[in-house]
Amino acid sequence: MRNRNRAWVGLLGCLWLLAGCSSGGGEYEKLMASADKAMESLDVDTAIAQYRKVAEMDPEKLKYGEGRLVIVSELQLNAEVLKGRLDELKSRTEEVKKSVAGLDIENAEAEEIVRMNGELSDIQSNLEEFSSTSLYKEIADLRNQFTDNIKTKRIDPIVSEIEASIGKLEFDHAESGLAELRQFADGFAEAVGSTPEDFYSRIELEKAKYIDFSVTYNNRDVVLLQNDAGKITFLGEGVRQNELVLIYKYEGEIRLASTKVAPEIQAVFSDGSSVELDEDDTTFRHFPDHTIAYQPVSDDLAQTLVRLDYRFGLNKDETFKKTEIGPAGETATLKEVAALPDTELQPSLSAVNGKMTVEISKIAIQERTVTVEGKLTSGADINLETPASLYVPSHEMFDTNWMEEELFAGVGKEFAVQFDLRHRIPAEAKYLKFYIAGIQVNIDLATGKEYTPSGQELLTQQIIVPGNETDVTESFDDWNNTILENASGNLFADGIAFIQKYHWTEAPSFSVGLNQHYKRLTAKVAVDKLTAGSEYGSSKVKVMGDGKVLKMLSFGSAKAATLDLDVNVSGVRTLQFIIVPTPGKHGETQRIIIGDGVLTP
Repeated sequence: MRNRNRAWVGLLGCLWLLAGCSSGGGEYEKLMASADKAMESLDVDTAIAQYRKVAEMDPEKLKYGEGRLVIVSELQLNAEVLKGRLDELKSRTEEVKKSVAGLDIENAEAEEIVRMNGELSDIQSNLEEFSSTSLYKEIADLRNQFTDNIKTKRIDPIVSEIEASIGKLEFDHAESGLAELRQFADGFAEAVGSTPEDFYSRIELEKAKYIDFSVTYNNRDVVLLQNDAGKITFLGEGVRQNELVLIYKYEGEIRLASTKVAPEIQAVFSDGSSVELDEDDTTFRHFPDHTIAYQPVSDDLAQTLVRLDYRFGLNKDETFKKTEIGPAGETATLKEVAALPDTELQPSLSAVNGKMTVEISKIAIQERTVTVEGKLTSGADINLETPASLYVPSHEMFDTNWMEEELFAGVGKEFAVQFDLRHRIPAEAKYLKFYIAGIQVNIDLATGKEYTPSGQELLTQQIIVPGNETDVTESFDDWNNTILENASGNLFADGIAFIQKYHWTEAPSFSVGLNQHYKRLTAKVAVDKLTAGSEYGSSKVKVMGDGKVLKMLSFGSAKAATLDLDVNVSGVRTLQFIIVPTPGKHGETQRIIIGDGVLTP
C-alpha cells in the first residue's frame, strides 16, 4: 500500500507540471496553483473543489482547452482516489482511538492488546508517505503512548512476577508468565527485547539445580498400611506441577519396595465426581530413610477431596477401604530436592579382584546421564562377558549395561560405559557404586576418590549380581504380587530371594562386591513361604568370601526355621551366596531369602 501511495503522488506531480506549463496568468492558473498548494498539504477536499471549477471552464476560451481539461480530469480522479484512501485511514484512526480509550489495559487479554497495536502500526505504516501531516503525527503519538502504557502496566509487572517466581522456585508460575510475555513480544518487540530468551535460559538453568520443588499440602496424616515391613501414610493433598496430587510417605523396609506397593485408589470430591488411579500413575522420590510418592488426581486445583478409597492388592481378595477426609486442617510443606550439578571428575582409582584389575580415570555427570571411563587389565587371555552397573545408594537409582570384551593377558583395554538414570542425582548423594568384571568400586561424588562407608549399609543397597542360571528377586515378588515372606509369615521388604532358573542348575548364586570396606555381615536367612514344604526338598546355603566358605547353613524339608547369620567379612572383596539344593521328589527346590542384611564397616 505504501508503494501505491508513492505512485499516486508521483503521478499527480507530473500532471500538475504539465498543467502548469500550458499557459500564463489568468483564472485557470490561479485555480491550478491553489489546487497544487492544497495537494502538497493533503487538503484534498480543497484541491478537488478547485479541479472541479477548472473542469467547468469553457474550453473554447482556453488555449489548448481540450487538452488542459483532460489533464485536470485526471488530476481530479487521482485526488478523489487519494481522498478515499485518506478518509478510510481517518476513519480507522478514529475507531482505534476509541478502542484504545476504552481498553482496560490491566485486565485485557494479551491477544487483544497485540491486535490493537497491530492496527495502530498498520495505520502508521500507510501514513508514512505523509509523515509531515498532522494525521501522521497524531497516530504516531497515540502508538507511542499506547506502547508506554502497555510496558508500564503489563510488561513490567509480568517481568517482576517472573523474577519473583524464579526466586521462590515457582517455575510453573514463571513459565506461565514467560508464555504471556512472549505473546506481548509479538507486537511490542522493542519494549520486550530479548527478555523472554533471557528468562527461558535462567529458568532452565535454575530448574536443572533441582529434582523436585517444595509442595505445600493439607496435612491429613492417615496411616493406610502398617506391618512388619513398615508403614505407608497418606500425608494429604497438595499442588505439584500445576496438578492436584495425593502424597504418600513410605517408612521402614517397605520403602525399598515402594514402587511395587503403590495404592490403587478412588478419590471422591465434594462435587460428587471421582477419579480412579493405580500404581502406573505414581511418581516416587527416594530418600535415605523414607520414600515420597505422588499421585496426580485432577487438573482442577480447586477440587476438594472428601473421601479416599484404597487398596494395595497384596492379598488376592483385598477390597477397597474407605477413608473419610474431614475439613482441611493445617498445611505442611515438603522441602525441595536439589540436584547434583553437572560435573566431571578425574579420579585415579584402581581395584583388583583375582586376575582382573579395573582403573577408573573419568566420571562425567550431565543431567541424568553418567559416563564412566577407565581401563580393564586381565592376568589371562579371556573373552569377558560382564554387566557394568551403576547404583546411587539410598536413592534407588540404578542402570546396567552388558559388556563383551576380548582381553589379552597384561594388556590394558580402555572402556567407556554410559548410564541413563530416571532423574538427576540428588545433591545430598555422597557416592556412586560402580560394578564391572566382578569388581565394585565406591566413588566419592565430591572428590572422585574411593569412598569409604562411614556407617552401616543394607545388603540390598549393594549391586546384586546374579550367578549363572539364577533367578534373583529383590524386595517384591512381581510374579506373585507380594512382598518377600518366609514360611512363618515374616515380611522381608529388604530381602533378596534366589533360586535356580532351570531344574538342571546345580548351584544358584548371587554375589556382592565389598572391596574390603566392611567387617561384619548380619542377616536373616530363610526359606521362602512359596517353597516351604517337603515337596521342595532341602538346601544348604554357603556364604563365601573370595572363594572361601565363611558360613554354611542347612534347611530341612520340613517347615524350616529362620536362621541368624553373623559373619566376619573383613578383607573380603567379593561376597557370594550359593544354594546347594536337594530337590523334592518332583524336582522342585527351595527359594532362599537373605533378609535384613546389614553390612558394618
